[in-house]
Amino acid sequence: MAINLRDYQVDAITKLREAYRAGARAPLLVLSTGAGKTICFAAITQAAAARGRRILILVHRRELIRQTSAKLAYAGVVHGIIAAGFEPSDHPVQV
Repeated sequence: MAINLRDYQVDAITKLREAYRAGARAPLLVLSTGAGKTICFAAITQAAAARGRRILILVHRRELIRQTSAKLAYAGVVHGIIAAGFEPSDHPVQV
């Protein structure tokens, strides 16, 4: 499923990719509260997974596990969750 991003989200992702191409090793994508950071990294993850990349998404709260998993599922990204109470999987995308 294609994710419909807002113009500023597309711009942020484009600038992030440009930073990597320019040699940045750890660029940081910053968006304000409610600007759609989770959907942005779901779109980035979707593209990376389609190229066969392995991705690990780290979150620090149980609510964020559910939110992240829901956005990845919305984007059609098959993924696993590494946390107590979830079945282990060998999917290339893990939360």
